Amino acid sequence: MKKSRLIVIVLIFAFGASLLCASVVLYKRTGVATVGQKAPDFSCPDLTGKTFSLSQMKGQFIILNFFTTWCPPCREEIPELQKFREKYGNDVRFFYVNRGEPELLVKQFVRDFKISSTVLMDKNDHLSAEYGVTGQPETFFIDENGTIREHVVGPMRKEELENRLKKYSSHLLEK
Repeated sequence: MKKSRLIVIVLIFAFGASLLCASVVLYKRTGVATVGQKAPDFSCPDLTGKTFSLSQMKGQFIILNFFTTWCPPCREEIPELQKFREKYGNDVRFFYVNRGEPELLVKQFVRDFKISSTVLMDKNDHLSAEYGVTGQPETFFIDENGTIREHVVGPMRKEELENRLKKYSSHLLEK
């Protein structure tokens, strides 16, 4: 009898603990950037020390790609992203956002992969947290009105980027 009572108490405790954990996770995710909502403004330095903010780029289509140098899928997609940037770089603001790595390491990565887009340094992962980024690569498409149109988790190819651009900002695809 005592053994079954103890089992019931342990199960009740475990259930309560799991509910508490779930509520904490859901509470923390409420401030996360959401598709269809305004993108959170940010202020983030690039590799030269120049600070960029989303509010400075109103009226422009923006792509944010969160990455790390050690991430194999990130390394795979870089050539595809570069092809896209070469074709649409004058019409779309494309930013790589590095997630908290040392600047020297990121600079070497940029040289090795011949990255021509602006690389923002999210030194303390604050921007990543605000956008709800939990892995890499993750890409956000932000339209000219500052609305998040899509959030893609995982690597992308040039054609996939073009399809998203066509879907959300067709006047840019006259090339």
